[in-house]
Amino acid sequence: MRDDQGYSQQQMFEMLMESQYWSREQMQEYQRSQLEQMLRHAKANVPFYKTRLDCMFRRDGSINWDRWEDIPILTKDEVRDNSAKLQASSMPGSHGIVRHHTTSGTTSRPITILHTELEEEFWQANSWRAHTWWEVSWNKNVMRWHQPDTDDIPVPTLKQFGEWGPDWSVPDSRGVFNAIARTAPLQE
Repeated sequence: MRDDQGYSQQQMFEMLMESQYWSREQMQEYQRSQLEQMLRHAKANVPFYKTRLDCMFRRDGSINWDRWEDIPILTKDEVRDNSAKLQASSMPGSHGIVRHHTTSGTTSRPITILHTELEEEFWQANSWRAHTWWEVSWNKNVMRWHQPDTDDIPVPTLKQFGEWGPDWSVPDSRGVFNAIARTAPLQE
């Protein structure tokens, strides 16, 4: 999967590793270039944000960064009450398939959100960066403890998913990714 600018997950990872050392000015310039695209897309394609983002746009259509903190913070109740209005009417094709994710509702009612393959690629590249920071070895086995009602993994059986780690790492130096349901008996 590649983003709008043709970046692979490895390039995303390398950019994150490099950008963590950028100056404040470099980071702000990059962030604003990305945020401007998001603001324009949201205002044009997401009914909920059609007027909510007005404070960010000057009469000439340019972005007024001094007004960033004037954008109202989105609350959980607003997400629940405006689910349809928070969905974009169109997405750039390069963002890939749109998927649903529902929270567990542990602290409140569950919330369903949409996310794209591109978001997943960036999330994964950021995870690889965190693993690098903490010196996590991709050649070790991993166990994921998961919620059985949200996954298709048989309960309580342990399931092996194969190698884990970034695609660009050496295949014979990867550990195995495993998962087991939270409801599994202790013996499992």
